[in-house]
Amino acid sequence: MKEKISRKVLFIALLWVACTPAFAIRFHVNQPDTIPAETISVPEDTCIGPEMIAKQNVYIPKDGELLQFSDLLSQFRMPVMGKVISKYGWRRGRMHTGTDIKLEYGDTVYAAYDGEVFRAQRYYGYGNLVIVKHMHALETYYGHLSAFLVKAGDTIRAGQPIGLGGRTGRATGTHLHFEVRENRVAYNPEMVYDFSNYKIREDICDKERMADLIINPKTGESISITAKGTGYVQEMGTSPVLEYAIKAGDSLWEIARKCNTSVAMLCQLNNLTTNSILKIGRVLKVSSQPVTKQAIHKTDSTNVH
Repeated sequence: MKEKISRKVLFIALLWVACTPAFAIRFHVNQPDTIPAETISVPEDTCIGPEMIAKQNVYIPKDGELLQFSDLLSQFRMPVMGKVISKYGWRRGRMHTGTDIKLEYGDTVYAAYDGEVFRAQRYYGYGNLVIVKHMHALETYYGHLSAFLVKAGDTIRAGQPIGLGGRTGRATGTHLHFEVRENRVAYNPEMVYDFSNYKIREDICDKERMADLIINPKTGESISITAKGTGYVQEMGTSPVLEYAIKAGDSLWEIARKCNTSVAMLCQLNNLTTNSILKIGRVLKVSSQPVTKQAIHKTDSTNVH
């Protein structure tokens, strides 16, 4: 009898030892991690499984904020209440990648949706520009501002004031230059906004990306996007942007040839036309890309002064 009890006690003791964390660790037995997160000491920005320790100002959506694409667009706000004075599309030989909305100098400009401010500074023809990054790789641009009310890195909410209207940069009259982009591609904001009635269009329902909004009005079919873009979308180059200082004797064609780009790309990046006067010493933005036969036009009428 005593022998049976001893064997039972020994069996229970061995079972208890086998279930302890020390035994599990020694013999590599996987057990659930029950260590409280606040007790873990790791270097800043170290990844921990699917989560990470983030800096204080990083925008991390909370549970319930990860909306479907169309639901996100349906919650966009008007950046400013005003009349459209210049639409998206080709304009005097240049691609106008946004919608110009009339406002008065100093009028408040509002964020279209929640996000993080990526840029808040003067930027070439945009003048004072604010870029806000949103979920689903969306971005909104607010150009020609007279003043900034946010700075790069700020986390903002839909409808929050981000700047004051103006006419900085390449602008004739006070207005807001507003863009909607997805993965750096500039789309026609009027596919999302009904600016005349100050509301979001109902066509966005059940759409999963901006390209789904591009419909041929005659056939109702989707319009394919090419590298040249369409009246609804303009694809932006993803090549690194370099700089070139204009020298005596240069023309747009010569600069394009030297930098392995096209005259059209030079004009687009620098707000130029083929008739623009080039000033010696001016620094041009240059995006290197393969040059096609259609992109080469040696009869360039630009002059250097």
